[in-house]
Amino acid sequence: MKTVFWGNCQSLGVEHFLRKSGFPSEIQSFRNFMVILKEEPFEAVIEATKKCDLLLVQPTDPHKETHERTRLLINEALPKSARVLFWQPVACHAYFPLVPMGGKTAVTAPYDYFGADDIKPFLMAHTLAETLEAYDAHRMEFRCRWRLHASVAEQRRREENCDVRVADYMFKNPHRRLFLSQNHPTSRIMAEMARQVWKLALDRDVQPEWTCDNEINLPCSEPLSQYVINELAMDGYAANPLAHAHFRVFLNGAWNLAHGEPGVIHDHYPHNE
Repeated sequence: MKTVFWGNCQSLGVEHFLRKSGFPSEIQSFRNFMVILKEEPFEAVIEATKKCDLLLVQPTDPHKETHERTRLLINEALPKSARVLFWQPVACHAYFPLVPMGGKTAVTAPYDYFGADDIKPFLMAHTLAETLEAYDAHRMEFRCRWRLHASVAEQRRREENCDVRVADYMFKNPHRRLFLSQNHPTSRIMAEMARQVWKLALDRDVQPEWTCDNEINLPCSEPLSQYVINELAMDGYAANPLAHAHFRVFLNGAWNLAHGEPGVIHDHYPHNE
């Protein structure tokens, strides 16, 4: 049996847990963003797909060329006897409510999808000093549970026609750390995705095990703050000692943007923790 991955960094996690749990297949992995950057030849993806029995596709990239390549793989390269399984990128904005999309270390947009638009009334009604004082005294609320439910609803909508789905898993495990950053899930979610591949592809109930939240060393890991731990009732989790000051930087930037001032404030948190 031969398996081909066509996805982004999340597919590396699923591949890791399939290998770790003894998935009985030769596995080749190709990342669509590496093809866009011309660091991997698309011809190699085509040749591997022509010989595969299982194609795992994560149609992540907004570039039209990626969608065209995916269409070509499925409609022209994939053998008629082979199977294709789809899953959507997994994302959540509950755990890091002040960090912009992608885990960047600067506040670059005022109210993007993962931003702070729902605290804008508070920011507009208070001075910067009052805002930071309230934050330091733990008198603010970031609506993390509402953010989690909104993320689950969005994930469920996006993966409606997919084979591998994680929205229900996210909904049932709000008290667990499920994300390293907004779009980098922890080992727990990627092991769940691998479990579903086992079941869908081979009809076998195999639960891959994980040893830590970031077993494949994905970059841009954000620290957990006490705000998030309290609002999501994450029993057994301790706040990272650097988290409060780290997110205070982003709150400062969000206040600046809400008041029409420059919002880019660089932060030096070591994201490869």
